[in-house]
Amino acid sequence: MLELSGADRNHLREALTSGFRSYLSLKRWADGLSVQLNLIASSEAIRSAADDLIEHFEERGEVLTLILALHKERPKNTAVQSLMSLLEGRLPGGGTVVRREPSRELALGGEDPRSAYLVIAVFWETRSEKTVRVQPKLCYRDTETREVLQETLVEDDCSIALKDFPTFLTDLVNFTVSRLSNLFPDPLHPWQLTISLFVPVDLLCLPLAKWCGQDGELLSTRPIVLGCSDRFDPCDPGRSAALHNQLKRGWQRFQTKVPDQHGLTLQNLDWLHSDRASQKDFDWEDYSGFQCYGNWLKPDDQYLENWKTLINSGVPLALWMCEGQPERETIAATFALLTNYTRVEFLNYIPRIRKNCNHCVGVFYEDPNYVPEIPKTKEKTFFSWPGA
Repeated sequence: MLELSGADRNHLREALTSGFRSYLSLKRWADGLSVQLNLIASSEAIRSAADDLIEHFEERGEVLTLILALHKERPKNTAVQSLMSLLEGRLPGGGTVVRREPSRELALGGEDPRSAYLVIAVFWETRSEKTVRVQPKLCYRDTETREVLQETLVEDDCSIALKDFPTFLTDLVNFTVSRLSNLFPDPLHPWQLTISLFVPVDLLCLPLAKWCGQDGELLSTRPIVLGCSDRFDPCDPGRSAALHNQLKRGWQRFQTKVPDQHGLTLQNLDWLHSDRASQKDFDWEDYSGFQCYGNWLKPDDQYLENWKTLINSGVPLALWMCEGQPERETIAATFALLTNYTRVEFLNYIPRIRKNCNHCVGVFYEDPNYVPEIPKTKEKTFFSWPGA
């Protein structure tokens, strides 16, 4: 919960009175927040009313909701921007929600030319012995042609016991970092590595710590997102084709709402919230993103049917929080931070969010540009692991 100092409170009051110059304009905005300012304000003097509004939210432990709503309503107001700068490092994610100008490449709709994706496809090998087959590859774009290039990282499939996967992943990331140093040797323009971990739907029920280790170092240093390898399972081609087609339709809905253009953030998505999902009187085809505010996507076997529903829907982006019982205000603020960026930019903010959040933030994100299709390659340097 965000605690305000006296100086913080003064800056918040200045931001409110700068953003809303009259009592009536402040009241109309407060009405939209389901707050009847006329019932809580001791005076119609704008500064006094602003103080009473702040106190109202502080008493309920929801001052962060007030700040984020103010920033959303008046993002270009200099007093609001000053407030967000003052709070930098204390908001969920360790930063502000003040948007930064993207590079020219991002403004034109693509990734940074130095973006790279470690795509790791995991398929069941022996359920009884809890072993999986793993196929990792490295994806990046040619800096001139923008063509997606792919390299396999192991000569043959790896056979991994689930309990050994965190060690395997750490070693694989270190190997990939070394490989990227050769691909992008310029230290002034380093590469950006995102880890896309595709696993069977029933393994989506595992907590992220089971994949990345209890210390969580990878989670707080690298963007890690999950996907579902059932869409690409060579052992079940019929079902895989159907699931992949659903993803293509979901991605089309996603791109309609958030095409690759500067300024079009993930807030523009048609978001389905778990409260609505629990009612079951809607069509998944109307949505392109999912936000879980409760246990609907909790990593636990008892929620497996919900995970299957999500995968079958083709929705390519889902956010959830687990490992604890975060307050709804905390969840909403965290999701607001992540969705305030484009679909490319938000990846770089995932580890910042995880590093500064007391609860584990899960991100399910499937970009069809980077999927577990393993190509043939002449590359001779492979990651070495027992069973590879």
